[in-house]
Amino acid sequence: MSNRLHLTRLIVGYAAILATLPYLWLKLAWLSGSTIGFTDTSIAHGVAHDGSLLVLNVVTAGMDLVAVFVALAFTHDWRLPAWLVLVPIWVGTGLLTPVVLVVPMAFTTHGSPFLEPWVQPLVYSGFAWQGVTLLTAFVLYARNRWASVFTERTGDVPRGATHPVQVVLANGAAMPVAAVAALHLAHAAGSGLGLPAGARLDAASRVVEATHGVMALLAGGGILWLVHRMGPRLPFWLPVVMTWLGAGAMFAWGLWGTVNVLGSTVLGSGGAPLAALQGLGKVLAGLVIGLAALVLLAEQQSVAGLRRLVVEGRDQPDEEHDGHNRDNHDLNPHARLRGDRSVHATSEMVVGFRPARTDSAQDTPKELLRSD
Repeated sequence: MSNRLHLTRLIVGYAAILATLPYLWLKLAWLSGSTIGFTDTSIAHGVAHDGSLLVLNVVTAGMDLVAVFVALAFTHDWRLPAWLVLVPIWVGTGLLTPVVLVVPMAFTTHGSPFLEPWVQPLVYSGFAWQGVTLLTAFVLYARNRWASVFTERTGDVPRGATHPVQVVLANGAAMPVAAVAALHLAHAAGSGLGLPAGARLDAASRVVEATHGVMALLAGGGILWLVHRMGPRLPFWLPVVMTWLGAGAMFAWGLWGTVNVLGSTVLGSGGAPLAALQGLGKVLAGLVIGLAALVLLAEQQSVAGLRRLVVEGRDQPDEEHDGHNRDNHDLNPHARLRGDRSVHATSEMVVGFRPARTDSAQDTPKELLRSD
């Protein structure tokens, strides 16, 4: 890794950690009983003694601590099991991306009447800063660890053994995704469908609804693009990013809404059945799309590892096949994968194998394909 890239990762990573501090400080203050940020101390005491809100404050503070851990992993290139970094950053970017897109609203609306005017801009600007820096740190980390995702074209990714299952999952998720997107966009256009009786959305809420509608469309369009290999000459990372952001936003915000409905918190859907059903649909559809994309990427990484193994085999013949056998193996590089060196067709993205470090700091094919 070049010194410039290393310095960039340090700056971006610790900028992401700094971005967590305002929100984390506010949550810890409220959990300790402080009334800072409230316009009415009686409301602050009510929040402190409301069991559901207390749990939500603990959970959201814990999420910020997880963000700090993930930022450190990206900054210092910790080779943790893939699921340990992919799951939290998927949920995190899903929560933060819509916030980044609507953050100007935090400075143009008044927010809650129970909070001081400075609370909403502080919190949402911190979220936006955190979203941009965390996503940048993750891209730098992923380019180093899973480089082939960023270099291949969509049409170069072969269809693996699970492709028929991927098609079923992607096509099956497309219908609920379309319904979710349509409802969000209808609310953005001013419809009151599914809202509590007499409820009307203001301009800021309509922008938020439009953002969630677009994220749902990204999820559905991205997974269909990936599974059906549409636009074969376009970069593979483009539908991956669409699917990642869209499905992450659907799952994360759907889960947040569903938890609030089930917990009967003040942040719930206000007793609107259609809104609660929409949240549950977002959780399920986002999860299905995320799993389909994960399986597809696992197979893509396995094939990329095989290709690198063949290239390495041509450059560095096996010592155990010397003499006249060497020529045969050069002519048939797939013979290298027989016998004691049989290949497990699973990738490090699924099993979370921790490979040895290399000069390029990438997961090498011999480590990805090693049979233990």
